[in-house]
Amino acid sequence: MTSAERPYLQFPRPTTPYYEIRSEYLSQGDLLEEVPFGVIGPELLYIEEVPGAILHRVEFHRGMILSPTCDFRRPTIGELCKDPSQPPYTLQPHVVIGQVLPIETIAERWGANRGNNMRLMLEFDAPRRYMYLPPLPADETGRQWAVDFTRTDSIAIDLLLDQRSFQLTFAAAQHLQYKLVLASTSVYTDRAAYDPPMT
Repeated sequence: MTSAERPYLQFPRPTTPYYEIRSEYLSQGDLLEEVPFGVIGPELLYIEEVPGAILHRVEFHRGMILSPTCDFRRPTIGELCKDPSQPPYTLQPHVVIGQVLPIETIAERWGANRGNNMRLMLEFDAPRRYMYLPPLPADETGRQWAVDFTRTDSIAIDLLLDQRSFQLTFAAAQHLQYKLVLASTSVYTDRAAYDPPMT
């Protein structure tokens, strides 16, 4: 089987570490611990006393910031370290968060093709709608995770400030940008083309 027939063979997932901590400020790719994701439907329950308002269930999961850093944070980390009095999140009050689920939870959706899709996920991170994440540091269970690009929410930054556990390394951040483009366009691109800001 050639790379022309299976383009993902050209761009296997990184083999270097995925996680680090660079700063206290939020960035694209940050892993968050307890994120409130709204679950709307299949029925809508309207609040009669508040026009346009509905009741809906909220689930708490790990999540990952998918919004580009430059969409929500300015100035740079270097400038903020020099002058911490500057407000860091002045561009918009919300960011897009993707759910981060145990890989076995994702695999339940694959039915009869589960075994093959799991192999492609673990070897190449090939499934287009997800991004593989290795076990978290110091997690003795060795549980593996996946970012679900099909389950996202727009969440206020203020709710996320104390939830960040890890940031992505440069190689993993490159891979995230590659996967976001693949998920939205079905186009395979050279991961080396991406230069995620780490400041």
